[in-house]
Amino acid sequence: PPFARYSARRNPHLEPLAIVTVFVCDIVFEMIIEAGELITIQSGSGAVYSICFKISADCRRGRIRIRMDVSQIVSAALIVLLGGFLQGTAAFGFALLSVPLLLMTGVPMPMTMTITSVCAAVQAASGVHHLRQSVPWKDVGVSVAVRTLTMLLGIWVLRQLVNCPAARINFWIGFILLLLVLLLALWRPEPRPKLHAGWNVIAFSASGFAGGLCSMDGPPLVLWVMAHDWTVERTRAFLFAAFMSIVPIQLTMLYWVFGDPVLYGIVWGTAISPAALLGSLVGLRIGSRFSKPLLRLIAFVTLTIIALSAMTPYLW
Repeated sequence: PPFARYSARRNPHLEPLAIVTVFVCDIVFEMIIEAGELITIQSGSGAVYSICFKISADCRRGRIRIRMDVSQIVSAALIVLLGGFLQGTAAFGFALLSVPLLLMTGVPMPMTMTITSVCAAVQAASGVHHLRQSVPWKDVGVSVAVRTLTMLLGIWVLRQLVNCPAARINFWIGFILLLLVLLLALWRPEPRPKLHAGWNVIAFSASGFAGGLCSMDGPPLVLWVMAHDWTVERTRAFLFAAFMSIVPIQLTMLYWVFGDPVLYGIVWGTAISPAALLGSLVGLRIGSRFSKPLLRLIAFVTLTIIALSAMTPYLW
């Protein structure tokens, strides 16, 4: 916390990092290891934080048990660190990288989606705070409304697939990732001031469905903003606000369908979210030293390798 508070004073953009770090320390410093595998999280300081109210209350009463071993926790932190780094350098790819890698470590799909969404929301909240004067809230509101409807369909499809063998789930996630990478790499829409309403519905519907199915809702939104002749600030502000605004709705739907695993994912997503923020900050610094085409090429190659790695075990 002292480092986070010092960083926030030096750069107000880091204030969300300070808040998250203090919250994480409040929980993590009181972890009790039981039987080498089960971890009971308790918070005795009496602090309760906004969206984590229910989580904190349940943790203090000792009701939540997180079934992730130490290797999975460390792997998850490293994965979101890499995802944040990719997001910072190439301006996309956090969920595209994090979801398949978390699945490969054995984290269940509902927890994988929740961890990814929570970390992405923390990143996005930091961006919205920094670019709050440039956010096109009307466009954000329309996108959230349409995406909410199709997200229900995506979660319904996920519910039908979630009990399939892990290798099959990894294969389909890798397949979807490969399609999204090809879409981002090959489609170059011509920027214009405004798109036809039909294209808005298609892009937002695809984003919502992908977000409900596997939390990879970014590519359709990226292509949608690429088709507008917006400034860089307005483009980034829209993406940050759109990602941040949909997460509470997504988590509510996931909890309604899958129950406690989503609460576990919120706890761990919050705990490791500083790693995502750190990766993003490092990525922004490094990314400014290289050309965007080179960074995008590296990102596409990396994501393609991950997609093929996820698909290979099922094929063999």
